[in-house]
Amino acid sequence: MNPSTNVSSELFDRSLSRVSLLTDAGVQCTDSSQCQSFCQAKEGSEINSESSGMCYGYELAICIQTVEDGVVQNQLCQ
Repeated sequence: MNPSTNVSSELFDRSLSRVSLLTDAGVQCTDSSQCQSFCQAKEGSEINSESSGMCYGYELAICIQTVEDGVVQNQLCQ
């Protein structure tokens, strides 16, 4: 086994253990300002359609489609 691979996976495992669910996860929202992180659009939502979403459960997301002022936005990738 490559020693650097083992170290990388160990650091990754430790960082995941510090990730915790936010207290407003799953709460209905119409804007990200109502959430600790993002207001996540429902899967399959059309861009620019009126919709509500649910507060995303974590502070960071790789890619997420948000709802802002009640309108579904383009997918945001960090």
